[in-house]
Amino acid sequence: MLAHRVMPDRPPRSPFANPGAIELAALVRDAVACGAEREVLLLRLSGLTAAQRRGHHRRLIEDVWYPLRRATRAQVFDLPNGDAVAVEAPPANHLARIRAAFGEMLDGQQGVTVDGLLQQLRLPQQAAAVMAMVESVLGLAGEAPPTPSMGGRPVLDAAAVQAAEQVLAIADIEPVLRRGWACRLEPGGGAPEPCWEERRIDMVALCAAVLPDHDPGAAPDLYRRLRCAADRRLLAGLARPDVLRRPRDRCLSLTPEAVLSQEFLRLDTLLPAALRARLTIAMPIADVLADPEGFAPLQADLLGRGLRLALEIDAAAEPPLIRVAAAGFGLLCLGWSAALPALGSPEARALADALPRDRNRMILTGVDRPAAIAWGWEMGFRLFSGRLIERRRQLVQDL
Repeated sequence: MLAHRVMPDRPPRSPFANPGAIELAALVRDAVACGAEREVLLLRLSGLTAAQRRGHHRRLIEDVWYPLRRATRAQVFDLPNGDAVAVEAPPANHLARIRAAFGEMLDGQQGVTVDGLLQQLRLPQQAAAVMAMVESVLGLAGEAPPTPSMGGRPVLDAAAVQAAEQVLAIADIEPVLRRGWACRLEPGGGAPEPCWEERRIDMVALCAAVLPDHDPGAAPDLYRRLRCAADRRLLAGLARPDVLRRPRDRCLSLTPEAVLSQEFLRLDTLLPAALRARLTIAMPIADVLADPEGFAPLQADLLGRGLRLALEIDAAAEPPLIRVAAAGFGLLCLGWSAALPALGSPEARALADALPRDRNRMILTGVDRPAAIAWGWEMGFRLFSGRLIERRRQLVQDL
């Protein structure tokens, strides 16, 4: 099966000489948090037959792998099932040389190939796959059936979302947490006047990090489950003492499921009445219209706690439905989009009629270009948020 290779003598390896699965999980967490690129090479000894794992064959494999244990730029992690994982920053020359060495050694005649023995992954893009592997060897995940695929791309399933949730549970969410200020901006000019801080999870960035090979839109219920898990991490972060010591007006974009979570209840318990009145919870109009009768008790409970509520509206929302859903919401957040009706059109007039008369109760969000501000001014908006507003605010702050 294996061609003989003469390697330098080395001391016997202790099973405790190198980091293991827990340390690998921590490395994955850090890579996701920092967005650090890492190449991963998995040596799958557990996939060999009993005969292939015996002394001589095993020794040859470990001889080829051993230089990675001495490399200063690579980290090696020994897993409980006998597999080993090497991690190196790009261009990962050590990993490339070891893979080439295995190619020279393996003849493939006995059912062993380079692709069968080695698996290449990349962080943070494939963090969920690495975490699923760690869970498996630690006995934290049961056997899952093979994931079906369509056109070579795996269909999003519960196992993939569970693996993504495990990554999310240990990762720093700062790279996917979007902060910005809602500001008052008058047509007459002047600097943006900050009114409250907005916080939300960037689900596009999160899915790209933990589900790079899946289409979240193909499974809305599973996507919603991941969104709820992300919202719960956001809420847990706001309950930290250092954050509570810096009170400010905030608006959080959350799913109703997250509002019912233990993380939300804990944050609500820690907030004094004065701070609770400074917190606004924003929820999508689709969630309100999906079950108006079921949403009503939650809405009443939040208002009874002294919280403020905001309704998030997109360009596709029909004006009559906006009027129905807006009852009980103190703030309406309209997301800017090129699909919004042109100024002066009947559709624009119908939208304006559906929005509150009070300019302090409506905000145009997602503003990323001057045209959005001009459209908002003509429609009666004086509150704006988005990348362009944040850049203007920072510019004024730096002067």
